[in-house]
Amino acid sequence: MAHTSIGSRAFENCYKIIEVWNHSELPIALASSDYGSIAIFAKHVYTGEEKGCQTVTQDGYRFYEDGNENYLLAYYGNETELTLPQKSPNGKPYEIYQRAFYQCSNLTSVVIPNCVTIIGYGAFTGCGSLTSI
Repeated sequence: MAHTSIGSRAFENCYKIIEVWNHSELPIALASSDYGSIAIFAKHVYTGEEKGCQTVTQDGYRFYEDGNENYLLAYYGNETELTLPQKSPNGKPYEIYQRAFYQCSNLTSVVIPNCVTIIGYGAFTGCGSLTSI
């Protein structure tokens, strides 16, 4: 039996879902709050066997490379004082993605280099110990 729905809040606040592979019959669309908000923050919704965009982890940072667009998605390290990378892993400028440092409550200081083109919405939400940017 095929599933025909997803609960209305199933993926609420899942800020890091950037790619969705939809192998169902549900018409999941980018930036939509339909179907549990699974694709509300996504950059791509795939419906076939497409290859996803490259994701690279470097020094605790997770980057997402999509053609000419590069994003710092998250930080998974333990440092409390960060100097962000001068370039993305492919050597290009990058955007700090929305909520990239969400709930990094131990983070106290961040140095942002000139190569950062955009700081996404809520990039430092929940960083209660952050005193210096």
